[in-house]
Amino acid sequence: MIILSNNMNKDISVTKNDKWLKAAVIGSLWASIEIILGSFLHNLRVPFSGTFLTFIAICLLISFHQMWKENGIFWRAGLICALMKSISPSAIIFGPMIGILTGAIVLELFVFIIGKNIIAYILGGIFAMLSVIIHKIIGLLILYGTDLVKIVENLYHYAVKQINIEDISPLNILILIILIYSISGIIAVMFGYIIGKRTAKYKNPIISNKYNLVNKNSDFISENATNNSVWLLFFHIITIISGIYIIGALPLNISIVSVGVYITFCFYRYKNSMRRLTKPLFLIQLLILTLFAGLFWNGFQKSEIFRIEGFIIGIKMVIRAVMIVVGFFSLSVELRNPVVKTILHDRGFSQLYFSLNLAFAALPSIISGMPKPRRFISNPINSFTDALLKSHDLLNTIKKQENGNPKIFIITGERHQGKTTFVRQIVTKLKEKEFSVKGFLSEAIFTDGERTGYVLKDIETNKSVEICNINGNSDWNKTGCYYFNPDGIQFGYDILDIKKIKNSDIIVIDEIGKFELNNEGWKKAIDNLLINSKIPMIWVVRKSLVSDVITKWNLSVVEIFDIKKNKIEDIIEKQVKKVK
Repeated sequence: MIILSNNMNKDISVTKNDKWLKAAVIGSLWASIEIILGSFLHNLRVPFSGTFLTFIAICLLISFHQMWKENGIFWRAGLICALMKSISPSAIIFGPMIGILTGAIVLELFVFIIGKNIIAYILGGIFAMLSVIIHKIIGLLILYGTDLVKIVENLYHYAVKQINIEDISPLNILILIILIYSISGIIAVMFGYIIGKRTAKYKNPIISNKYNLVNKNSDFISENATNNSVWLLFFHIITIISGIYIIGALPLNISIVSVGVYITFCFYRYKNSMRRLTKPLFLIQLLILTLFAGLFWNGFQKSEIFRIEGFIIGIKMVIRAVMIVVGFFSLSVELRNPVVKTILHDRGFSQLYFSLNLAFAALPSIISGMPKPRRFISNPINSFTDALLKSHDLLNTIKKQENGNPKIFIITGERHQGKTTFVRQIVTKLKEKEFSVKGFLSEAIFTDGERTGYVLKDIETNKSVEICNINGNSDWNKTGCYYFNPDGIQFGYDILDIKKIKNSDIIVIDEIGKFELNNEGWKKAIDNLLINSKIPMIWVVRKSLVSDVITKWNLSVVEIFDIKKNKIEDIIEKQVKKVK
């Protein structure tokens, strides 16, 4: 549980529940299929690979719903899978992400309206498959603009004329496509329904606990992304919208210069944004589009085979496509900004991020245990059944490790507001209740009434060692206005040694701040305690850094107390209950 008290005195309580944990399992399995099977189909240049992946996704979701029938599973799993897709090496991620999330929401909508029955599944499966067509059309229109419609229309008329099937109207072709996709959706639903019912019969699957979830740092947000900028996030959004308008409304030379400046900037800042543009298939696609625009802009005329007007339109469509590809890649990089993560965390999305981190942590193990793509195709029923059974294993592993995480109590307040004094009183009362408390307090040194440094005080032995001083030894490392004593730092690490504190009831760390957020200070000791210990801890954190600390260590079991809003007695009561 996370309990936050913000500046508006409004308590926000979020409890991690089974829905998000199960969604993390489904989302990670779904993402692994997208990565393994998607890459396999892409490398073989298999047509309609996106449609086939949607077919697989419908099977997966329906089969899981026969085991885990909670409402809201579909859209949560789709959201997690879509966000995990953001780490794909492909330059374009928004198209697949939107497609994944759309299909999940469509299924969720029909189950919500009609109920958890086969009719809802079938209707949801049909419309989820049809959403592939709609998504593809919208994606092409976004990429190339509405000029593409005229080119396709003229190309269609030319094609039916050449093969003498002019009696077939576009409407009939559209109806045929809809029918094919609808039947595919029904087959996907029935396939998933049968596999799900079959798998649900195994009440007690074998639990191997082979999944390693120790490192739960999400690849969605890079800890090293220090160059990210929230301003650049908005810059890319505005520039992409403006660029689309410029390309459509202004002359070709202005479009080339304007978009060229933006693309050059993106290439300079995001080196990998060039990757997609250098792929032969993409370059061939752009070349064919330009040629077709010149040939079919006003219909195919033998008297004037190639029209300059159409050629110019084709070039503009190519410029637009290149800008969209580069712009969306750049936007995806900025979306991984830790600041964005912190903002979303503070706005109530902590459940999503905890589940997403679990999904990322499990992904390597899932991928390594997945059957080969050829087995998926040659023996899909057994492949799906195995994947679903292993999901029980993963869910139990997640629950086991989450329940084993140490509970964290964060004591917060403003700078020099009395946090250490507050914690000292808590420690005294806990000792009075015969609790074994270990760790250290960071107590200020005053000279002539002015704060000149700090000492670390070992709570167990009352021994103190100076850790920093504004008038410290010249051999000490200086950071800011303080000189830091190496012996004091080592003293702190010795206190937090896992072997020395293993028999304690609660550990105190005063305090955790910018040093630790920058991978310095007590960071390594904290990591070691979180991984190798289940002992509850009290962390002292400045109010402005609380969200950053929670985000840094993916804290999922934490309670936050403000020294100006919470009474010591209430905190002691909660801590005693948690420790017991």
